[in-house]
Amino acid sequence: MDLSVAVLFVISLVFSSVTHGQVTSPGVCPNIPTVRPFNVRHYVGVWYEFERFFLAAQDGVTCSQATYTNNNDGTIKVENTGVNERTGEPVSIEGVARPVDPRDPARLSVTFSPFQPVDPNGNYWVVKTDYIHYAIVYSCRQQGQNKSENAYILLREPRNPNRRVLGRLYSFLRKYGINPRNFIRTNFRQCFSPALYY
Repeated sequence: MDLSVAVLFVISLVFSSVTHGQVTSPGVCPNIPTVRPFNVRHYVGVWYEFERFFLAAQDGVTCSQATYTNNNDGTIKVENTGVNERTGEPVSIEGVARPVDPRDPARLSVTFSPFQPVDPNGNYWVVKTDYIHYAIVYSCRQQGQNKSENAYILLREPRNPNRRVLGRLYSFLRKYGINPRNFIRTNFRQCFSPALYY
């Protein structure tokens, strides 16, 4: 394998913001609806990671930010940036998001390599958003008697939401049997300066 291809493959594993979930527990994936109608034009732009479920591919990365841009072919360009906690160096990766069903545009499959297969069930489901403050992204894969979940709370600004808003988001998740205790919070104070969000 060419060294540059190997490095790209490792980087995509180290910093892919959406992949198969890493929080596995007994049970069945919830029947959680995506946002309908979903306005892609209002959703694209910059989002900051406030909380996420543990994901091996993101272990050691903090200050994560996603920038979504509409492509001319109906896909969405994905640019993920962050900071390696061990070295303090910025990290980034680019990918593409595609709706898996035109009737459900909030259910997307995100890939970070042309060799990564498109998930027909989608691995990025926008299940709640007001477009201007917050979004909840979720996905779940059934693995026999277990479910493997992935979830994010994204914010338009890198600061903690007020408790009332956060309580509503957690209540929404609990309604579908999704445990907010699985979240790992980003400490924005450790992001040193807004310049790290680029």
